[in-house]
Amino acid sequence: MIQPEHIPTGHRRYRVIELQKLMYENEDLPSAPGWILYARVSTQKQEEEGNLDRQMRRLSAYAAKQG
Repeated sequence: MIQPEHIPTGHRRYRVIELQKLMYENEDLPSAPGWILYARVSTQKQEEEGNLDRQMRRLSAYAAKQG
């Protein structure tokens, strides 16, 4: 998991190098298609209720269906 940088406007920024590390962590298949999934919750309560896990399951299923 990569951590965002929070900027004063409240937005999050991710470093390109961190995304590239995720995309190319398997050196044997550098050109293999892949997905970067992004899910988030606003509160600890939402995470405890399983909202983050549910989002990741849905995103993973969509990515698998798309190939």
